[in-house]
Parts: sequence; structure tokens; C-alpha cells
Amino acid sequence: MTTAPSMNGSLNNEETLTPIFIKHTTDAISNPFFELKVRLDTKSGQHIMARAFRRASFSLFSIDVILRIISQSQKKTDDNIDEVDKIINGYLDEEAKALENLHLQLEAVMKQANLNETIDYSLPQLYIVEVSSPQVKKLANIISHFDELMKMVDSLWMNGNFDNKQRTQMSHEWKSRVFKLTTKIIQLEKRARANANKDGLEESVIQAVGPDMTDDVDLENETSSATAVA
Repeated sequence: MTTAPSMNGSLNNEETLTPIFIKHTTDAISNPFFELKVRLDTKSGQHIMARAFRRASFSLFSIDVILRIISQSQKKTDDNIDEVDKIINGYLDEEAKALENLHLQLEAVMKQANLNETIDYSLPQLYIVEVSSPQVKKLANIISHFDELMKMVDSLWMNGNFDNKQRTQMSHEWKSRVFKLTTKIIQLEKRARANANKDGLEESVIQAVGPDMTDDVDLENETSSATAVA
């Protein structure tokens, strides 16, 4: 992945930030995990982390657990789990590639404008993210990269290279893409729960990952009320 020009100024070093912990596994079973630090400076990045990542990371955890419950009940191999993993990785890799392409475009604009100064943010946030699978880590990296790109957009806007309309449109377009990505992941959890219910495994699923909450959020429409944050 291309490394963005540093957009972190001298203000608000990580040591001074109170971390926000994001946990998505349950205590019903023992799960491997590690903690990942993710600093987000922009309001758009923080909004995605609070709404999209928190919910989608739980879905990623739930999908794996639910499919294993179904597999064990039917005494089958993990082929179905691997198939769903490929679908999820396809979603994540596609978005990561799109962000990488945008990064290269913005980097070229910044180079042409001879921009290399840093900018600060008044209220950055530091997250300690529980990573329980490769997909959760990929999703965290996507949101971190998105935040870096919005900082590049802010730098171009503050230096007069982008106008207000360009800044707002770019923030809205790419935030909407990430919300759509997480909506796809949540829909996969919904399908996995439906398949488990058909096999009479609803109680086992609830005991392992909790009740179905896939209808409680509408991430695909999140950006309609917040188009001008970056």
C-alpha cells in the first residue's frame, strides 16, 4: 500500500489521547484475538469507525461462528466457510484497491501543487480495535486508509486546490462506498442466521453470538444526513 504524506502535526500525540476500545467477540467461547491501534483524525473516519466498523466487525465474527455451528451440526467439512471467506475477501480487496487508486490520484495532485506541509485536527481519536480474523484487520486497514485520504483532501482544500463542492462530494462518495461495503457484510450474517434457523439451530446461534440485530441498522443510507464531513 502506498504511504500517504504525513498529515499528523505536533498537536494531539497518541500518548495524550484517551483510547476508545472496540470489542466484537462474545464471552460464550474462547476466541483468538489481538489489539490494533487505529488513530483517526477526520470526522468522516470517526463516523465510519463508530457506525460501520463496530457493527460489521461483529458480523464478521458472527458469520464465522454461525457457519461453524452449521457445519458441525451437519457433520460437514469447512468448505462452505472457506467459500464465504472468499466472498468477503473479494469485497474487502476490491475496496482496498479502489482506495489505493484514489491515493495515487490524490498524491499526484499534491505533488503537482507542491504540497508537503502537515495539518492538525482539533479532536483526533485513538481506537483500540479487537482483531479476531484477517477480515477484521482488512476492514480496519480500509477505514484507516480512508481517513488518510480524507486528510489529503482536506490539505488540498485548505490550500485552495479543491473547492467546497469537490471536498464534500469526495467525502460523501467514498464514505458511502465504505458503508455499502459493510452493509454487504451484515447481509451475509443475516443469510447465515437464516440458514441456521432453517436447521433448527437458532438457540445455539443466540447462545454463541447473541440475538439477530441485522435489521437494527441501515448503513447504506448513513451518508444521506451527513454529506459535508471530512
